[in-house]
Amino acid sequence: PVETWLKDESGFGDGAWGGNKVRKLEWIIPAAHARGVRTLFTVGGIGTHWGLACALYGAEHGLRTVLGLVDQPVDDHVRQQLARLEASGAELHRYPSTTRLKLAAPWLLARHRPWYLPAGGSNAVGTLAYVDVALEVAAQVAAGELPAPTSVVVPVGSGGTVTGLTLGFALAGLPVRVLGVVVNDMVRLD
Repeated sequence: PVETWLKDESGFGDGAWGGNKVRKLEWIIPAAHARGVRTLFTVGGIGTHWGLACALYGAEHGLRTVLGLVDQPVDDHVRQQLARLEASGAELHRYPSTTRLKLAAPWLLARHRPWYLPAGGSNAVGTLAYVDVALEVAAQVAAGELPAPTSVVVPVGSGGTVTGLTLGFALAGLPVRVLGVVVNDMVRLD
């Protein structure tokens, strides 16, 4: 029998959203303030959870969010998520393809002078959140609260969580294999 432990990130956060996106924003928002940033610009599909978290938490901390959204297959969840995005207070810009968004991005950057955050918040600052999570797990192991993991499995969207955990476990001296499972139903390499 294999012993399995779950780390539930859904409860992390103190507002309208929880999970790994909020962990990243916990690092990104103070960095934005330190840089004197007033506007965040990020991208995703029209059902982006990252974009919604960025809009909601950014607004709570006095930051404006501009979203570059790419059309995606629509189902009930995507429709509900798009409605949440529209109600979030973020400035939305919709495009039919990633290529069209890439062509529009220089205009959006020049117009808003934002801090650009890649999809999922997986920049150097956002990734530090999951270095911190790995160090948190290492501290729990050291305190005897849980056994040392041999493998950690996480979903992969933008890759920041996997990257941060891998680096964090290495820094902590824990020989943990981090496995990322792609959760998209279609992988595009454009």
